[in-house]
Amino acid sequence: MEPGDSFTVKRKAKANKRRVYTRTDKNLAEYDVWRCFDRGLIVPTGKEDAVCKLLIAPALLKKAFGFPDKTQIGFAGTGQYDFEDSNLDLFRLMDYKKTDLYHGLAREDSFYLTKDNMRKPEHKRNKKWPTIEEFWTSDEPQEFRLLASEQADWRKFKRWLRRHLSKVEGSDFDFDKDALEKNSDLDICLGDYDKKGVVNTEMAIFKWNNTIFMSADELKNTPEDKQA
Repeated sequence: MEPGDSFTVKRKAKANKRRVYTRTDKNLAEYDVWRCFDRGLIVPTGKEDAVCKLLIAPALLKKAFGFPDKTQIGFAGTGQYDFEDSNLDLFRLMDYKKTDLYHGLAREDSFYLTKDNMRKPEHKRNKKWPTIEEFWTSDEPQEFRLLASEQADWRKFKRWLRRHLSKVEGSDFDFDKDALEKNSDLDICLGDYDKKGVVNTEMAIFKWNNTIFMSADELKNTPEDKQA
């Protein structure tokens, strides 16, 4: 092609493939979630990427799911909830740097009312942070981080969580009280639920002595004060 010659740009042919949207199904008819205690995500630090952040009142979470589990991220968190859905995917809801456990004990009021502190943007100001007890009894929405396993449908889980919390919020339901009433009479059994379980208070380890290694003749020849 010589300089000055005209040419046309060949455009790529439009693909005839149908576009597939990755939006999840909003139907929750056959979807269920429960709190999980035997499985959980591996989250070594609170800096792990969260799929989303949710504003939920801590007191409402306790009312709906009971007392939170001990966190695995050290001083950065104070509680967590592990969930499993009907697809066997895992989710974790936890707080992150929201109490004085991470930020330190509160100081006197004058420390927070200085001119230098008040000139800062609100999110950068030094402020009092609640204690662990104050945080988990608060009715004010707080930010929680939601983590999920790799293939989990976290959007569907979030819809289920919102629906479940809205049902619990205006009711007299309390997870801890309800669970205590149902399971207050638990006993120990060996698979036969028709029999009353008996707790063994005489452990075998306290019955072991030197006599279990002796023969019948040795037991006869050994004084009782030596059988120990």
